[in-house]
Amino acid sequence: MPIGIIMNVLVVVAGGITGALAGERISESFKENLNTIFGACAMSMGIASTVLMENMPAVIFSVIAGTSIGLAIHMGEQINKAGTVMQRGIGRVLKTSGKDKTEPEFTELLCPV
Repeated sequence: MPIGIIMNVLVVVAGGITGALAGERISESFKENLNTIFGACAMSMGIASTVLMENMPAVIFSVIAGTSIGLAIHMGEQINKAGTVMQRGIGRVLKTSGKDKTEPEFTELLCPV
């Protein structure tokens, strides 16, 4: 039985509910420090697991090759253009033009608080 997956789902759901109910009471500095701690933990787990990898050169090569190809074909610009097209399409559905709204205003239309 996948106990790890079930525990992960339960903890994520419990954390989401707790954050939704008590998120406003938590100070901003605590939230920032918590993100820093989780980032440090993730990096340390990544570093520890790279020692165990037998095929690390292949992973490094694929990251370098993928980055080089993405830069060569200007993939970031293409993704931004696709995002603009999607924003216009969503703006039509919402009966507003994405061009007359700033990014925060448009995001607020998509995700009202």
